[in-house]
Amino acid sequence: MYMERLSVSGFSVSLLFFSLFFAILIPVQYKFGYEKTRRIFLVIIFCTPFALGYLMKGLRTHPIHFSYALPFPAMIQHWIPALVGVLITLLSIMLSLRIFARKDL
Repeated sequence: MYMERLSVSGFSVSLLFFSLFFAILIPVQYKFGYEKTRRIFLVIIFCTPFALGYLMKGLRTHPIHFSYALPFPAMIQHWIPALVGVLITLLSIMLSLRIFARKDL
């Protein structure tokens, strides 16, 4: 079997996806505590397989097309989602530090 290699755009999109997930998760955990957010995200994780089925069915009937034309070379356009992911991560870190500094330990 042949396994396809990871492309730059695939890497960039996955970095953006995980940056968004953890950019929400970490500050929420600092704000509300681990035990409360653990329950919330446990429900989200268990509901995701059911919601994804309906989402995929809806996307098949009404496809979404993202088309953007930026005046950059193709290689830079492939790296833009990774750059956005890094910026989101930095904003999340700054927000988490601000929340953590205000906590009374």
